[in-house]
Amino acid sequence: MVMHRCGIQGVKAKPSKQGENCGTPEERGPLRKNSGRSKLSHFTWRMILIGLSKTNKERAPFRPVDIATISYVVLMGTLILFFHQNLRAWGGYVFIHYFSSLLIYLFLRQSRRFKSPILIFLRDWYPVLLLAPMFEELGRITTILFPYWAEVPLMRLDHLIFGVHPTVWFGKIARPWLTEYMEFSYFMYFLLIPIGGFPLYFRGKRNEFNKFLFNVLLAYYISYIGFLFFPARGPWETMVGLHSAPLTGGFFLGLVRDIQAMGSIHGGCFPSSHVAAAFAVLFSAKRYEKPIFWVLLPIVFSLAIAVVYTRYHYAVDSIAGALVGTACAFVGPKISNKWENRGLQKQE
Repeated sequence: MVMHRCGIQGVKAKPSKQGENCGTPEERGPLRKNSGRSKLSHFTWRMILIGLSKTNKERAPFRPVDIATISYVVLMGTLILFFHQNLRAWGGYVFIHYFSSLLIYLFLRQSRRFKSPILIFLRDWYPVLLLAPMFEELGRITTILFPYWAEVPLMRLDHLIFGVHPTVWFGKIARPWLTEYMEFSYFMYFLLIPIGGFPLYFRGKRNEFNKFLFNVLLAYYISYIGFLFFPARGPWETMVGLHSAPLTGGFFLGLVRDIQAMGSIHGGCFPSSHVAAAFAVLFSAKRYEKPIFWVLLPIVFSLAIAVVYTRYHYAVDSIAGALVGTACAFVGPKISNKWENRGLQKQE
């Protein structure tokens, strides 16, 4: 077998002299022209496959985020089972929750056998994909525990702390350019999990990614449960008469309103799940991917203001959400570490 200096796959190539290449000039020409692009593409796919393979080989059947997700689904089904007086077709809700938890359990039990990158990706990211239907469901069950709206205490608390209604005050200083920036900050909420999670995931940092995801999903689940114990509608519904004029802006104002038209719910104010998730992402990034933290820092704090400026939340909603997200970012890793130590002890 003839071996060139370039080597063959799986065999280390001999170092060539400076300026020495393999192949004829005709063969080398096209490769040299596109070498930068081809190397970048190859490197990108290699990193993705390495990340997927590591997360698959080193994966335990159940992660803390899996336990939290199954527990949340079962809890919601159980609450509907016992508190369904104002809910139509409540039996269907109960069945869907219990059956879904069983499907998730069986799916995770089989996850070690997955070879397809698509299945591996779905296994690792499925809790994020469930957030949309979970949030949409809350619009129908927010008042199953307490059949009334509780936004008046939030409005009074806002006024007590700030001396004004913050959404009304923001309306007085609103400008199209400021509204557009606030709407941009609000829109960035939808990208926070990929921005914080993808660098960890596709670089094969399985342990850090799992902890990051658990911190963020824990903030969501606590916020969602909070909606049931404190059902409240936002200022965009309850304080319309106090807002002197509608907000005016540009592209991002229209984009966010289109998104809200498709996915907004009645209730779901306290604490703000948007702000809770954002702060969980922010401080998880500080722990696991410091450069991302500095990128997200101004965006997240702008988002905490934007949810009030845009009249979706009361100020106390945003403050409570920030506290929940920050707490999850610091408590979540401790729970994850205990889970890991428990797994190691069982292996021993």
